[in-house]
Amino acid sequence: GYDDFYFAQKAIELQTTNYLLKPCRPEQILQSVLKAKNLISAKKRRSAVLHNYHELIRNNIPILKERLLKDLLKGNLHDAAVLKQKLISYGMAFSDLTHDFCAVIFNGDWWPEGQSSAWPKADEYLMLAVMDTIKQGLTPRYRCETLDESNQVIVILEVTAEDDDRLALAAELEKLKRQINQQYDLSMTIGIGGPVSPLAAVGRSYQQAATAVETGFFSGENQVIIYDPQMSVQSSKFLYPFQEIKQIIRVLEKGDEEMVPAAVGEFFQAITVAGKSAKGEIQKLSMTLLSNILHFCVDQS
Repeated sequence: GYDDFYFAQKAIELQTTNYLLKPCRPEQILQSVLKAKNLISAKKRRSAVLHNYHELIRNNIPILKERLLKDLLKGNLHDAAVLKQKLISYGMAFSDLTHDFCAVIFNGDWWPEGQSSAWPKADEYLMLAVMDTIKQGLTPRYRCETLDESNQVIVILEVTAEDDDRLALAAELEKLKRQINQQYDLSMTIGIGGPVSPLAAVGRSYQQAATAVETGFFSGENQVIIYDPQMSVQSSKFLYPFQEIKQIIRVLEKGDEEMVPAAVGEFFQAITVAGKSAKGEIQKLSMTLLSNILHFCVDQS
């Protein structure tokens, strides 16, 4: 071009790679053309890499979502900016990281009533169907994401000021529990954790929901249980009664038949909470255990 600032300015606006003044040598023109060619090739390569990257994300959204939710439950995500970017990239439901969030655990017997334990535990299709039912039941009112973890369905709910009522949530979950029972012949214990903020702290609510589910193991299944701080205090009382088992063994070793009923009574009293029997399966297994202990002691005598 000409030795004129106006033309040079226009060249800059057009994002040219070089500006040659007349007259110019052939090798200068060749170098400028090669430079432009290399820049165009590099731009195409970067564009292809970005395209492949976005395609990779789109094709693996379910896996990436699952990994993100697991990291949230473990408390591994602390950078709010990174978390927000991932939520946007993965198209997740949450709208505001500063809202309250709570975790809900659906813990069920993963085979239909009346079937034997040979039914595949946590059958993949059954689990997917239950997860879909849960999400459809909650999404009209709540923004939520679901996760299948250790044969449980875990739900993370965004709770706004308008619907921050765990009793109302419990009522919704009770309806959902009945629906699942009718559709799939599954009984469920549902634990609700307390509200926490921000989203990165939802792991604490998850631990609370897990405590609520564990409490339901002793107080009775097929319930919706809201976490209460007293549960953490009382949970130590719900341990398997090893001391009572040792007492039974000592009584049997002594051959004191009169003390056996009392020792057995103490064992079952230890796995009874507030007058409600503990899980029936524990009682069956315990009776089998006691029978085996008795036979062992008789054989040793």
